[in-house]
Amino acid sequence: MAATAIAVWWFRGTVEKAKRDGLQSIINGRDAQLAEKDAQIAAKDAQIAVRDTKIASLTTQGTVTQERLRLANEVQNNLTTKLADAEKEAEKLRQQVEEKAPPEAIAATANSTATLVTGSVNANNVLLDLLRSRPYADTPLPLKGDDKRPPVTLPSK
Repeated sequence: MAATAIAVWWFRGTVEKAKRDGLQSIINGRDAQLAEKDAQIAAKDAQIAVRDTKIASLTTQGTVTQERLRLANEVQNNLTTKLADAEKEAEKLRQQVEEKAPPEAIAATANSTATLVTGSVNANNVLLDLLRSRPYADTPLPLKGDDKRPPVTLPSK
């Protein structure tokens, strides 16, 4: 009877160990599957973070581009006004020369015209710099004809 009890106890322990080992391998397999899913989720989270960063960058670039366009329009309107004023002064200067006005009046109109032309050139340079600049690039954008255009310098007063 003692031998039977020992055999039953041994058999039951062997069966229980097999069950435990089987259940442990199922748990280990599930843990591996969960770890793989966690890795996939982490990879997706990284992709989403990169996408969100790109979206934020594009939003910023779009805002900067809109602001630069608004500023370019303001500068262009200023340039147009300065050019119109310079044309009026140049016409006034031409009339004074034709009418043989006093040299002091011609000199004053010439200085005024030179000031307006200088302002126009400066406004034009600001506009060109604004159009050339690219806030997200290392080099300015070349404009058509830049290689043919000599630098403009005006005589000082």
